[in-house]
Amino acid sequence: MNPCTRFWKITGIILAIIIIALGLYSYIESDWRIANQHEDPCQQNVLNIYGRKDKWCPPISIEEYFVAINIICLLVSLISFWYTKCLEKPSYIMKKVDIFYHWLAALLLLIAGILFIASAITVLTMHLMIGRRELNMRTIEKVIAGALTIIQALVYCSIGFFLGRRE
Repeated sequence: MNPCTRFWKITGIILAIIIIALGLYSYIESDWRIANQHEDPCQQNVLNIYGRKDKWCPPISIEEYFVAINIICLLVSLISFWYTKCLEKPSYIMKKVDIFYHWLAALLLLIAGILFIASAITVLTMHLMIGRRELNMRTIEKVIAGALTIIQALVYCSIGFFLGRRE
């Protein structure tokens, strides 16, 4: 593995660890999980009375997808890094699999980051309440984690590009 590819792989792994920590924190500490245990998490019935009914109520599965895809990509990246580091010259098929994985991971991470940001901003604009207290959605943390995931997708694209150029 050339030094440039090694640098991008290590950068992707470090970034993934940061994103997972931030994503898990914002998922676990958010009141959005509590709101989703109710039948009407976006309080559409209440919002409809005031004429502010939103068109899209983001499901909690977006946040679960975000956390899951980041964990899966980290694990596969660690395996890929370890495998290519142990072998002096990986086979042609393994190079192709590694390139395919990085391009697929970039696409999935890009989707996860965009959906995570869109979900966080949409929920924030609803101003959901429990009693007289507004729900704490951890929106800033979610937007930062989503933006970092988009950056991570670009890192994975660069890894796929550098791996593809060495053919």
